[in-house]
Amino acid sequence: MTASGQRQHVPETQEYHQGPAGKAAPGPLEIHHQEQPGKAAPGPAEIHHQGQPGRVAPGPAEVQAIVLRGVTVRFPGRDEPSVDGLSLSIPTGQIFGLLGPNGAGKSTLLAVMVGLLTPGSGHVEILGGDPRSQATRRDIGVLDQRTAFYAKLSGRRNLAFAGSLYGYTGKALGRMVDAALELANLEQYAEDPAGSYSGGMARRLAIARALIHDPRLIFLDEPTAGIDAVECAELWRGIQRLPEAGKTVLLTTHDLVEAGDLCDSVAIMRTGRLVTPEPTSPDYLRETYGAMVITIRALGSPALRQQGMAALRSIPEITHLQDTPADGQPGEFVVQATASVKRGIAGQLVTLLAVNGVSILDVDKRMPTLEEVFHELTTGPLKAAR
Repeated sequence: MTASGQRQHVPETQEYHQGPAGKAAPGPLEIHHQEQPGKAAPGPAEIHHQGQPGRVAPGPAEVQAIVLRGVTVRFPGRDEPSVDGLSLSIPTGQIFGLLGPNGAGKSTLLAVMVGLLTPGSGHVEILGGDPRSQATRRDIGVLDQRTAFYAKLSGRRNLAFAGSLYGYTGKALGRMVDAALELANLEQYAEDPAGSYSGGMARRLAIARALIHDPRLIFLDEPTAGIDAVECAELWRGIQRLPEAGKTVLLTTHDLVEAGDLCDSVAIMRTGRLVTPEPTSPDYLRETYGAMVITIRALGSPALRQQGMAALRSIPEITHLQDTPADGQPGEFVVQATASVKRGIAGQLVTLLAVNGVSILDVDKRMPTLEEVFHELTTGPLKAAR
């Protein structure tokens, strides 16, 4: 530790990488094996650490925080892999949402990315290095679904202890604890015993602990579980500032409204694979996989109404179409169309009705929600990513 209280270099240990003692931190983890028909997948046969001594982030890691290529994880006694040849690249400075139903393989994939689990095959690159190396681990913060603290210690002392494990002392440690408490909105409860915290407060303290050492990459597994709506808004205001400092956030959540509003990009997992192109924005998913509902209130004689509806049935993007009488003036009716999301589709419907003599009184569009897209992709037939 220097006199200023900054972190000192901590040497690599043999526990985190293969290689002679004193060798620089390894590069990305790459594991190759060949499977024989009818034979269970063997363990890693070759592990190649690609990188130059002394360089933590070679090549593409300068723009990519996470690079996975062909990652496969199998557990004994299971016929199907938990992660099946998955590839994923996440740029730095983003909030990325990894979504999927229970059992999709999200937790297994997170364990691979934080270095707790070595895949059977594939390439894993976290901040340009091997996720199992101590150098990489010092640059990531992790919040899992468990919340455990020293109950008799105050929130401040819990955070100070966590920061000291990363080599911080003195004023530098105090500044980092204060910043973490502010982010989690716990300043007024900092001296209270952690055991007295509510569930939501404990969750916020856990997030502060994951950020205490100023990591470049933060993994948040269900970060807002147990936190009410007001606390969620306060917490996310802080987390949304992290990409401005060049940090990357990967989160898992079952709150799809939260994911749609907060994530720069998302991917959806199902049975160990991605069922969406990656990474992609929530808006792109809604436009590509969702269906919009267009409601038109119109006026016309029965003959014009019939003629207009026949014209609408010629539009290939419409998957469902119905018209019903409406309460109002004679001849008023409502058209409801479900269509794939396409720019100008509502205007096309209005134009066809108008050229067939139907008067348009009102038009309403409802875009698909991320929750509807999620349901379609995780409960319907498996589809190739578009």
